Amino acid sequence: MSRNLDLMLAAASQEEENNSSIVALEKAATELHTAIDALNSAKKELETTKSELQKAKTELDTTYQKLIDAKKALNAAVKSTDNIVGGITNAIVKAEQSTVPVGVKDSDMTEINKKFAAFINKINGIVSKATSDQIQEFENQRKKARQQYKEYDGIWLGHIAQYFFMFFFLLGLGLFIYFVVMISVGT
Repeated sequence: MSRNLDLMLAAASQEEENNSSIVALEKAATELHTAIDALNSAKKELETTKSELQKAKTELDTTYQKLIDAKKALNAAVKSTDNIVGGITNAIVKAEQSTVPVGVKDSDMTEINKKFAAFINKINGIVSKATSDQIQEFENQRKKARQQYKEYDGIWLGHIAQYFFMFFFLLGLGLFIYFVVMISVGT
């Protein structure tokens, strides 16, 4: 009878150990699921950040292309202005060389030259203003992009809390593997 009692106590003790091992495994599984959910959440945040950065890059590329197009247009306008001035100068030279008396006084010619100079200065001012506006817009876009890069800098393992999370996650994973190996070896 004492032998049966000892066997029953041993069986109860073994069952109690198995129950505590099952509880520990369930706790480890819960912690593992929590850690996986946190990793999935971090992955989604990274994907969102990546999407936002890609959108900012696209906007920056578009702005840069607009700046290049505006520069080409402004260069064409300057060339056109140069052509107009050159054409007028050539016409004046030809008129001076022709035998037909034109009757342009030196005072009138001075007045015409002043008006052309004022016109050229006005066009140069417009071109300079448009160029500086485009450069300013480009700089603003670059500042916005830099600020976004700074906001998202160090997201992945950049903070102490994330190091603690990784430490405890790896510790829990190691304990889980240890218990699984001990259970499989013990049976």
